[in-house]
Amino acid sequence: MVLLKNAKTDFIKFSSITPDVSSLAKIFEAFIIEGSKKGKVSIDDLSVFGPPGVNGENVTFEQLLQSGTKIFDAVMYLVIPQVDRPDPGKAPADFKGFDADQCARDLFVNYFCLLTQATPVVADINMANFVTKVLGTADAPDEIASRLASFNLGKMSHEWIKEIELNKLGSEAINRLSLGVAGYRHVQAVIGERPNAVWTSASRVTEEEWLELNKKAREVRLLLRDWVSRGLQWYAHPTTRSPRFITATKSVNKACEDMLTFLFTSKTLKEMAKQKVLHHAPLPNARNRNWTTWDVSTFDHPDDFIFKSVNETAPPKIKYSELALGEPMGKKPKSKKPEPSDESESSEEEEPETSESESEPEEEEPAPKAPIKIDVSQRRSAQMAKGKQRAESSQTTAKKVKGQEKKAKK
Repeated sequence: MVLLKNAKTDFIKFSSITPDVSSLAKIFEAFIIEGSKKGKVSIDDLSVFGPPGVNGENVTFEQLLQSGTKIFDAVMYLVIPQVDRPDPGKAPADFKGFDADQCARDLFVNYFCLLTQATPVVADINMANFVTKVLGTADAPDEIASRLASFNLGKMSHEWIKEIELNKLGSEAINRLSLGVAGYRHVQAVIGERPNAVWTSASRVTEEEWLELNKKAREVRLLLRDWVSRGLQWYAHPTTRSPRFITATKSVNKACEDMLTFLFTSKTLKEMAKQKVLHHAPLPNARNRNWTTWDVSTFDHPDDFIFKSVNETAPPKIKYSELALGEPMGKKPKSKKPEPSDESESSEEEEPETSESESEPEEEEPAPKAPIKIDVSQRRSAQMAKGKQRAESSQTTAKKVKGQEKKAKK
């Protein structure tokens, strides 16, 4: 056999192309990042009007509004660099002038929807009673949306709501918003009522598994209650939710729905849905059971309060370390020596009911104080002595008065 030692292959040119992966990533990165963004409004989406003779470089915000440009169109138009702005068009013939009061009401309704439902005003949104009854807004959502923008408001990012000084709103609006904002509805359902669930043959897990999940659900419920008591957070709001919070909790709503089935009976859950505490009565779903891994670190994020001034002056809340929480399921609990507790849990709101399998010892009531014994004879002698003193005192006073009268006659 002849060995081909001197055969060379440098002359061979293959048709396949192998680019450098780092260079490829740098080229595609900008496109991919832009394509991943949900809120995108283009120049073609805007309808912009201005006074005659005014071009895109020198038109003002006031001129845009006074010429019939809708407020969101005007804002997005002014964000465009001056040299890239197309010249505004002629004002519509049916434009009757800018109504600042109407615009203010429409903007607040949109802001309220974003805070409470994490969606701008759109045609199929359910208007809250606060908007229709308290504020007296009778217009349909699509009418309000059409006055605010010529494009679908769902196309743009609404993280700007975080920069509004919420504490300067009207008192009625603050009171309503303090009851809850988007991102907390399911959490409020978890902590709002005392658990009453019991294992039944219809449960989708064994009784032993159910008891373990029920115990963990009660522990997580206490954790959520303490977290909410710290104040509503922007990092948990769907519009401004932080990537770190998403990574730690996944979908809070879906996880809470599964947790609720281990805290409340199906009858209670149906009643919650009927009273609109929940959108619907949830069913157990093992795919959303990541709440069993939640512990103190899950909600240990830097505070980013929605109601800043309120929370800055609020008294300090109970620290996470003071909560007697178990370890996440699947993890071995760390052995710790019992430490004396200075505070009683009774200082918090009502504790959830516990089942017989996890009942806790009741706190001992303080022993009643023994009655003070008084000797009757000592009491009588003391009373007689006081009476004698009063008599002597009155006699002395009478003598002094008579002496003063004699002197006066002389």
